[in-house]
Amino acid sequence: MLHIGNLLTLADFYHVSTDYLLCRTELREHTNKSVSDLHLNDDAVQILTDEKYNPRLLSELLSHKYFRKFMTDLEIYIDGFNDKGIQIANAFLDVMRYKLNELDADSTDTFTKIFDTSHIEAEQYYINILSEDLNYPFSKQATEHYPYVACFIYDYFHYKA
Repeated sequence: MLHIGNLLTLADFYHVSTDYLLCRTELREHTNKSVSDLHLNDDAVQILTDEKYNPRLLSELLSHKYFRKFMTDLEIYIDGFNDKGIQIANAFLDVMRYKLNELDADSTDTFTKIFDTSHIEAEQYYINILSEDLNYPFSKQATEHYPYVACFIYDYFHYKA
């Protein structure tokens, strides 16, 4: 039997809680936070506390290294941080196409075709970025624990794109 002092020493050494060492929780560092500290709305709290969703899968998704990239790209899309950059790139293409017209380039010219087809559609651009973000975490190789869910999500987002 393990002495309580030894248990505390192990917890301190590994920087984990005693509950974690005793397999009473999956949280390595157990800290109690109130729901208000997490700044979640009522719907989010309901999802987290609803027993319809697998908490291990949700934890795996939220802690996945690519989830942060997905959330950053989603925020860029929602807040329109990159819209000006897309507009500038498209304006550049328009200027180059105009210069080609001044040089009497016709529609069969290779550069004319490139400039005509290179405009960036913002919505499709973001769909491609977000789909790519989800590509790795939900690929069949990366999800050994929940392959049926991963394949569904992977296929869903690739179908949407």
